[in-house]
Amino acid sequence: MFFGRKREKTFDQGRGIPLDLNAKARIMAYARAWSARHKRPRQHWGPITRAHMEVLRAILYRCHNSATGLCFPSKKRISILAKCSIDTVNEAIKSLEQAGIMTWSHGIRRVDFGYVDDFGQKLRGTTVLRTSNRYCFFDRIGAKPMVTENPPGKPLKIISNGIFAPTEREIDPNSELERSLARLKELITARQASFGMV
Repeated sequence: MFFGRKREKTFDQGRGIPLDLNAKARIMAYARAWSARHKRPRQHWGPITRAHMEVLRAILYRCHNSATGLCFPSKKRISILAKCSIDTVNEAIKSLEQAGIMTWSHGIRRVDFGYVDDFGQKLRGTTVLRTSNRYCFFDRIGAKPMVTENPPGKPLKIISNGIFAPTEREIDPNSELERSLARLKELITARQASFGMV
C-alpha cells in the first residue's frame, strides 16, 4: 500500500514561478552540478543523464512561459521536442523532482455534458477530465544573494570588505540632457503633488 503524499490536482492553468533567461541558465547549471555530485561509479552523467538534460531544456526553453511561469505541455509534446521516448520523459521528470529542480501537479478541468436518463428526461451533468500536467521550476541558486549580480536600481559602490551600498549618480550641469531630465523630474513631482500622490 502506498502511504506517500497525494499529488496535488490543479484546475485550469494552475500557478507558476516566472523565470527569466538567467534563472533558466542557473537551473540548468544546478542540474548538472547536482548530477555530478550524486554520480555513482560507472555512471557517465550521474542520476540526471544527457537525455534527462534534453528533457529539462525542452520544457524550460520551449514550453515554459517566462512572464507568467505557466508550463503545461503534454508528455508527447515534450518527447517530440527532446527527441526521446515518453518513458524517458517520465524518468527525467522523476530524477529532476528528486533533485529539487521541479515539481508537478495533475491538471484537471470540469466539463458540462447533457444526457438522457432511463425515463427519457434530458438532464445535465458535470464531470472532471484529466489534462496535461502542470510543471513548476525552482531557481535554487538565484534564491541566494550573489555579489556578482547587482539588483536593479541605483548603482552600487564598495564600502569595505565586499559590502555594497547604493551611490547617487553624479549629474553634469553642462549637459542639455541632464537639464531636460531635471526639468522633467520637477514636472512629475509637481504633478504628483497636485494629485496628493507625494
